[in-house]
Amino acid sequence: MSTIGKRQLAAILFADIAGYTALMQKDEATARQMLDKFHFAINTTVESYQGRVVNNYGDGCLCTFGSAVAAVQCAKELQEEFQSLPKVPVRIGLHSGDVFFEKDNVYGDSVNIASRIESLGVPGAILFSKRIKRHIANQPEFKVELIGEFDFKNVDKTMEVFALTNNGFVIPKQEEMQGKLKVKPKSNRRWLIPALLGLVLAIVGSFYFYYQNKIETPATPDSIAIFPFDVKSGNPDIQYLGKGMVDLISAKLEGVPNLNPIDPNRVFNHLKKANEEVPALEKATEISNALGASEFILGSIIEINETLQISASKYDSKGILVAKETIEGQKAQLASLIDDLTRALIADKLEKEGQELNSIAMMTSENLPALKAYLEGEQAYRKTDFNAAFEFFETAVSLDSTFSMAWLRMYSSRGWGGGGRTLNVDPLDKAIQYSDKLPPKWQDLIKANKIWQSGLPGNEKIIADMLRKYGEHPELTNLMAEHIFHFYPIQGRPFTEAKPWLEKSRELDPQNLETLRHLGDIAWAEGDERALQKYMDELPKDSRQWILNSIRLLTFQDSISETQIEQVAAHPSFNLSYFWPREAIPENPNLLIELGLRFEPYEDNERRVHWINRHLALLKGQEKEAIARLKIDWKTNPPDGVRPLARSASIISSRSYLPYEDLYQMLLDSLAVYDTPPAFFASAKYAWALGQEEQYKMNKQKLADASQQSQGIINPARYYHWSLAAFEAQQNGDHEKALICIDSAFSYSPSESYIRASEACFDKIFMLADIYEEKQEYEKGIQRLENLPMWLGFHESKGYATYRLTQLYEKSGAIEKALAKCNLFLRNYKDCDEKYRPWLEEVAERRQRLINKIN
Repeated sequence: MSTIGKRQLAAILFADIAGYTALMQKDEATARQMLDKFHFAINTTVESYQGRVVNNYGDGCLCTFGSAVAAVQCAKELQEEFQSLPKVPVRIGLHSGDVFFEKDNVYGDSVNIASRIESLGVPGAILFSKRIKRHIANQPEFKVELIGEFDFKNVDKTMEVFALTNNGFVIPKQEEMQGKLKVKPKSNRRWLIPALLGLVLAIVGSFYFYYQNKIETPATPDSIAIFPFDVKSGNPDIQYLGKGMVDLISAKLEGVPNLNPIDPNRVFNHLKKANEEVPALEKATEISNALGASEFILGSIIEINETLQISASKYDSKGILVAKETIEGQKAQLASLIDDLTRALIADKLEKEGQELNSIAMMTSENLPALKAYLEGEQAYRKTDFNAAFEFFETAVSLDSTFSMAWLRMYSSRGWGGGGRTLNVDPLDKAIQYSDKLPPKWQDLIKANKIWQSGLPGNEKIIADMLRKYGEHPELTNLMAEHIFHFYPIQGRPFTEAKPWLEKSRELDPQNLETLRHLGDIAWAEGDERALQKYMDELPKDSRQWILNSIRLLTFQDSISETQIEQVAAHPSFNLSYFWPREAIPENPNLLIELGLRFEPYEDNERRVHWINRHLALLKGQEKEAIARLKIDWKTNPPDGVRPLARSASIISSRSYLPYEDLYQMLLDSLAVYDTPPAFFASAKYAWALGQEEQYKMNKQKLADASQQSQGIINPARYYHWSLAAFEAQQNGDHEKALICIDSAFSYSPSESYIRASEACFDKIFMLADIYEEKQEYEKGIQRLENLPMWLGFHESKGYATYRLTQLYEKSGAIEKALAKCNLFLRNYKDCDEKYRPWLEEVAERRQRLINKIN
């Protein structure tokens, strides 16, 4: 319905790019990129919230909405988008009221007020009036804070202005806000300012010498190590408390300002090196100094008839007694006993800070069996008994569903001990839900895990900031290593950059098997046989990573005997799926896959045999063979047939490479059952490449509709929506828009696990390589293709990537590297399908041309 000449109530949104004119003069290309992203986001997002872009003027816009809630939701999504790379410094202001539409414009006092509120803003902020606040008062998704009262130009009354304070949004300070405000009248008492200034200086000067010796630099936080308590007598049922006291007292002390409890993992690692369970005073002093602690605590526990007697002594770095305390009480009152004991040991620090600690029961659980299960889980996890650890933590949360620490540990151990389990809830979400009583470090640790899950490019900085705040924290260090290892390849960056972080993580927590696994992956990718053997020797022999590295080591040998094959195949954990190149591969991945063929007689699972032969065919450019085996999988397990089809579509970056195009009809048929974002995305890309315009439009619309049905940064539908927009922009020759859409796609990361399942990042990496080639920025394109993620879709992409690298290396002038890629491609593709013969001929000609240049 037309709104021309109509008066109505509306929510008004103003937005503009701060500092755009100055940036345009300084860096026109960057400014243009920002402007393109700004307009693209406005035009697509406003419409999705049933809004209307009334005026799109240069670096700003005016939009209207029928609902204030929809306007704020839209503003929130826009500002989240503008915070993703490449960032756009946008201010947003909102107000609601009576407006008048006339032709292509809108008028009214409410429009003017919205404009003035927007002018107060700073980049990254969303400001709005009290009217908007009232409209969204019952929407718990919005967090609001009053900024202050302001006198706007041409507005009679002073107005309150509020800010949206959801995580990630800027809350402007009043001194930063310079908008369209009334000019305050100047005082005619000009003498007053210098007089007051002189008085202040006189007062400051008179007290300078008195106060200069009173100024103290902030004290460096004291570090304190807690060692396991000696359980001297009592029921075996309380033995867990000996080591459990390390976890409980450390957690409790996290809330004390200027006191830094040494991470329990570091304490236990040093005890293991020293072959100590409960150290004597002399050994505890030595270990405490090695940990950099200024104080340490030793203690003992005695149980008599359900009564606990807990004694503890605090020592300084030289082993001199500083404080001592003994507490007695019923075992059922364990939490309060620990509270009293800890409070007595650090009474001096609490008195100095004027602070009271949260009870350990509030931080953990009032349910003693739940607390016991949690502590036993911590001890099992440190012994790398992950199945037992997962079950302990699962028991803890079943006894106390609000046990935040146990939910976090359940999440951490799930990857090893409970990975095959289907859970009704996300343990990490539960940990966040009940984290309000935890010390700041624990809250940050839970937040860091959730941040890591999303895989967004900006997460690296957030985790780095936490590491600067807390120092060498084992879990945060490991999260940084995991972020680089898993998510760098998604952006086309080398996962080997995780190596120093992995080594540091290994130093802080030697029991972390995930660190050992990734260091082995990097050693294999770098062709470092000695390092791979070293890391393998440190792994448990019953682990799947141990058998995988055994197989990898065989690829370094010139010949492999049948006896060696039999020895590896006899391992209880052996199966052919280990021949899938995961995050790391050698220069020629066919070596591993071809080795897998020698193990076929030892594999009982027929599907795995089909699987490895299919991937070997893909690595050799034998698509017909791969399709034949895929159809077999399709008959026995249809979902496994859909996923490879969707993966193959994700590789398409132009019409020049259409893997599995003969199976496009199978993909279309599957949409009737598997109507998911990856399937819509795949079908749309194939339709575009094959010239089926109507089919393309239909699936593009389905994907757009799906992208509007959910919110949040972990959003597969929006990820695919922006990926398709990038593909379309590139096909239309608009590379700048394509770059913006690629960045937008990654800002809606579907999380590491989802990307691993769909391999939807490949097309964006190939598109980036194509764009950089056109810009003659060959090194950037080469970097993307050399660092492809080594997941399931890798097999479809490796041959094409090698083919493209022969071109880019030649254009960049790297003759020897271009020649190496030519040799690799010609060796692997020598028996390729007829479809890829033109590539083979082109690369053969390129190889000869390169040889002639060398000679």
